[in-house]
Amino acid sequence: MKLTLLEALQEGIKAHKAGRTQEAEKFYAVVLKKEPTNAEANHNLGLISLGYGKIKESVGLFRKALESNPRSEQFWLSYIEVVIKLGQIESAKAMLMQAKSNGFKGERFAAIERKLAKISVSSKAESTLLKGVELPSEILLKLNDLSNNGDLKKLANKLDSLVQKFGGSLYLYNLSGTTNARLKKYDLALKYFTKALELNPAVPEIHNNLALIFQRKGELDKAIDSFQNALNIAPNYLEAYNNLGIVHKISGNLDAAIKSYNEALKLDTNYVSARYNLGIAYSSKGDFIASADCYQRVIKLNPDFVEAYNNLGYVLRKTGDYSRAIENLIKAVRFFKYPSCSEAFLGTVF
Repeated sequence: MKLTLLEALQEGIKAHKAGRTQEAEKFYAVVLKKEPTNAEANHNLGLISLGYGKIKESVGLFRKALESNPRSEQFWLSYIEVVIKLGQIESAKAMLMQAKSNGFKGERFAAIERKLAKISVSSKAESTLLKGVELPSEILLKLNDLSNNGDLKKLANKLDSLVQKFGGSLYLYNLSGTTNARLKKYDLALKYFTKALELNPAVPEIHNNLALIFQRKGELDKAIDSFQNALNIAPNYLEAYNNLGIVHKISGNLDAAIKSYNEALKLDTNYVSARYNLGIAYSSKGDFIASADCYQRVIKLNPDFVEAYNNLGYVLRKTGDYSRAIENLIKAVRFFKYPSCSEAFLGTVF
């Protein structure tokens, strides 16, 4: 029997809620083939794409949903959140202001506003990096587009030519460093971050970036020193505390890792990455109850965090709570299509 547009949409939503995302995708595709601007289908397909980690794809789908129905609170929230995930903070702020001007308010919008406010360290660093940069606005926009689109080789070549034309600056050196890091040219990245710090050693973001390069090169002591330099300059630098914890964990210093993650969580108790990493550290230390608590908090904050379900299942198995372990591992395998490691854990549970 041929389904109507509404029936196909309802079947898609039903399958989506049951965790049968592939089936839901097929129904949403049927709807969009007949009605490309269908807001609900675009939005829900965007959620599925986001769950698969296809952030850029989800942005376009959320945008289409919002354009088709700007009266939906959820469409505004989804679109702003994914723009934040892309690191486009100013765009997210503009979207939030537009939503508020359209009459949207409440705790969920307030939570996004608080999240944006907590990125103050990065924003201040960006402002510092741009000081003294005499580049035409169209060039800055072009660099931003190349970075967001992943055209890294083109971006690196463009940056080289700009350095030759305009001379070195914090902004160009830092962007050259991050670009070469993304290209896995760590020695070049190290050179550019070092040049940036020679111009101004008081920018915490550059110390953080330099530390990440040392981490990639396996020079963990230097990475720890650089992260600490960033924190000496900016004691509220959440990402630096989290990154420092990761390096301590890699080096085997679990107590120092736990301390670093907790410092980040003192500043923002809802910092998902630090809470998740804290769960890993507790698990590695054998404190499975504390680890389970971390993963449960992560899932409460981000119900789509697949790895948290997987890891929660693992630590619950370690505590002997087999029924809840099975429940979470099944979610990781069936609902979110997590790789075979969850299936392996399921085998040990059963």
